[in-house]
Amino acid sequence: MRHGVRGPLFCLSGAKCDIVSIDEISRQRLSGTRRQPGAAIHPMKLNAFKQSLGRDVPPADIDDLAVQALWFAAKGNWTRAHELAQARDDATGAWVHAYLHRVEGDTSNAHYWYRRASRQPHSGSLAEEWDEIAADLI
Repeated sequence: MRHGVRGPLFCLSGAKCDIVSIDEISRQRLSGTRRQPGAAIHPMKLNAFKQSLGRDVPPADIDDLAVQALWFAAKGNWTRAHELAQARDDATGAWVHAYLHRVEGDTSNAHYWYRRASRQPHSGSLAEEWDEIAADLI
């Protein structure tokens, strides 16, 4: 199974199960919590996410590495954002990774990551792309 892929799978009991993602399963194991299948990964709304940028640390309920990467990117911490995007080894992580290389000004590297994300390179502003990614992930 690819990272981040959602879809019906069949559990050992024969019942249909939704697997959220490898990242999510690992987070649940480490934190000792379990999500119900189909539960929202990002309960926070986009406006609340943007308002959280006024704080010194990201909100505790942001457990998605790509969303955390966007938060740190918006705060100007490119290095931390890049580490988090790299840690999410799937198409979503690659999309954020592509955005980060656009921020850096490394267009050829950004194009590589857009291909990994199966997305067309963004032609608008960096702010527009950040908003698009955040809206899609939250």
